[in-house]
Amino acid sequence: FPAVDWVVQLDCPEDAHTYIHRVGRTARYQLGGESLLVLLPSEEQGMVEQMSDSKIPITKIKINPNKLQNPVRKMEALLARDPNLKASAQRAFVTYAKSVFLMKNKQVFNVGALDTDAYSKSLGLALPPRIRFLRSLDKRREQLPVVTDKEDSTADSSSEEDILCVKRWDHELTTEPEPEPVSKTSKAVSRAAVAKKILKKKIIANRKTLYDEEGQVL
Repeated sequence: FPAVDWVVQLDCPEDAHTYIHRVGRTARYQLGGESLLVLLPSEEQGMVEQMSDSKIPITKIKINPNKLQNPVRKMEALLARDPNLKASAQRAFVTYAKSVFLMKNKQVFNVGALDTDAYSKSLGLALPPRIRFLRSLDKRREQLPVVTDKEDSTADSSSEEDILCVKRWDHELTTEPEPEPVSKTSKAVSRAAVAKKILKKKIIANRKTLYDEEGQVL
């Protein structure tokens, strides 16, 4: 792209370095360029601080409400007519939530601060899809032991953060519940194995014993 005038970012970059890499597509070799970054309210403070630390000049602007249009009704109608399009919107919703969850900087990317109702409506979905890995996370947080000792609370202060931190970048989450552990089935006992057990116990096989009316062996 030799002549790019504008770089529009509708999602928050991972950090200031990623922002610089993106806007580097414009203002090439003594040419000017502009960049527009759209942030959520929960992302604004942390991202602006990073850009200020990196000496990136920014100016906050707001959209003129008179210029806004609401396409939600039309999108809902489109999704109602096309089940495949609705399924794509649901996958997009879950994928975005997963991408926010996997971000390392939790001061900027807080999946719990997402307005899931508003986001689902923007995709034309009447109700937000279920995000099962978030429900599993909430259950795990509820099961954390309550620490009352000051020393224990200091030592284990990162226990809750460990749940939210990603240990590796190639970590994949699934929206499906974890499969139940498969119980080990007992192996079929062969005739040879039964015969070996009988021989070990010194039991005489195929022996017929007769008893009289009083229960005595004949």
